[in-house]
Amino acid sequence: MLKYLMKFFIMTLTLTISLLLAEERSFFIAHSNDLIFGVDRDYSTGTEIGIRLGDNHFSLYQDIYTPDNKQTPRPINGERPYAGWLAVKAQHDYRLYNQPSYLALSLGTTGKRSQAQEVQRLFHRIINNDEIQGWESQHPNTYGYILELYNRYELPYLSPYSHLTLGNISRYWELGVHRTYKFNQWHHHIELWGELSERYVQKNLFLEADRYGYSVSKKDWVGIANIGIIFSLGEYGISASITGLTPEYTTQNNPSGYGTLRLSHPF
Repeated sequence: MLKYLMKFFIMTLTLTISLLLAEERSFFIAHSNDLIFGVDRDYSTGTEIGIRLGDNHFSLYQDIYTPDNKQTPRPINGERPYAGWLAVKAQHDYRLYNQPSYLALSLGTTGKRSQAQEVQRLFHRIINNDEIQGWESQHPNTYGYILELYNRYELPYLSPYSHLTLGNISRYWELGVHRTYKFNQWHHHIELWGELSERYVQKNLFLEADRYGYSVSKKDWVGIANIGIIFSLGEYGISASITGLTPEYTTQNNPSGYGTLRLSHPF
């Protein structure tokens, strides 16, 4: 037994040292919110905090989903259920046939353990918004995982990519095209990028039954559009993007969307 413990300790120590000696090390924080579109529904907000060590990323993140009308104890028929997701994530970037790829694993929980109610309530108090009434109906506590596989094939004009997720929280296969335009302006390197994709959704737990059995019917196909910019300001790396989605469930009357701001700093 001691022999195996020593092997595990040596492997762990070796991995830790190699990560800490990585050439690129940085902290990062990202925040997503649908307020950029003047709404507060569907994918309401998300926050991620983590570190990057070379080709490896480790983070803690939270996603919050709400119906449109939040002044009733339960969602109005046809609106999505309340849901929260709190998880830790490990991601490894690599090159597959010299093409950018990554493998990621998230382990987390839904329900009250996700702390979504507390975080959203605090945010609404800060911006002096109405109190939310329906979090008692949110999804029950469920431990879950999401395994992600991403591959992109860089071609001269449009780069096709594939994004697959597996797990008891989310299962989908997304195919899309990516385009990046790079240039230098005012002694800064700037990247503009855009993506169009179509996603086949096999499972989306956040649309399924809440603690009272309420749910909505997911759509099998969801279209997604992204545009963004990446630049530096001193030692800070900054990226901003806007994401738009076609309806994700059959009774969703309008498309949804959100904006994301990400800051990183080396250490």
